[in-house]
Amino acid sequence: MSEASVRTSPAASGPRRRQLSLPVQTGPTADVLIPPPDYVAAVRKTLRIIDLDPCSTQHCQNRVEALRWVPAEDHKSSLASEWSGHVFLHPHPVASIARLQVQKLLLEYLGRRVKSAILLLQRFDFMRSEPLLLSFPWLLHYVRLTQQRFNVASNELVPFYPSNNTTTIYLPETDGVHYCDDAINRFLSAFDTYGRIIIAEDLNQDWQQGALLASRRMSLKPLLTETRITRHFTA
Repeated sequence: MSEASVRTSPAASGPRRRQLSLPVQTGPTADVLIPPPDYVAAVRKTLRIIDLDPCSTQHCQNRVEALRWVPAEDHKSSLASEWSGHVFLHPHPVASIARLQVQKLLLEYLGRRVKSAILLLQRFDFMRSEPLLLSFPWLLHYVRLTQQRFNVASNELVPFYPSNNTTTIYLPETDGVHYCDDAINRFLSAFDTYGRIIIAEDLNQDWQQGALLASRRMSLKPLLTETRITRHFTA
């Protein structure tokens, strides 16, 4: 990945934060929504640190403060690069690009390059197009998450009220076989006031074992295998 220039935000504290400078690609103009401060605080409480935000803007980073971030318009280069560490992904506003970013996150996580991640989705239909997401702890928000967007005309952040339900998916830290209990507990503690949190064990849906997951169940959650994931994406 090219890093021709490095920008450091004055809001950063601790480790140095970098914008990954990638070749700008032509394509739809990104209109990235900015989550509210309390939501970002819950993300940080769960992940403990945000290493990478792969679809963002400077205005968004004034709040998220990821150690590394990629401008939303650089989505092609971002998809071609390696994602690693603890990732917060609020996908691209264009659904076709967002779907690729969601798949990218899943593959990097199952390849053990991404250690953990929070995925914020504005469209619940991603859960139908990528049913693997149901294998992870996920949150159906009680109310739609009011966010902000940058208004160029007024040069300020203005509220944005989404027309679709908001869903948050958590890809927890693992020891290679099991999810870490501490990681699950951090997610439950940080997000339990936002809505209904569902873990695959709660659903008791055996079809997941045959379609996407391994043949045996763990104490908290079925075991995920890269072989089954590859089969899922290439079928």
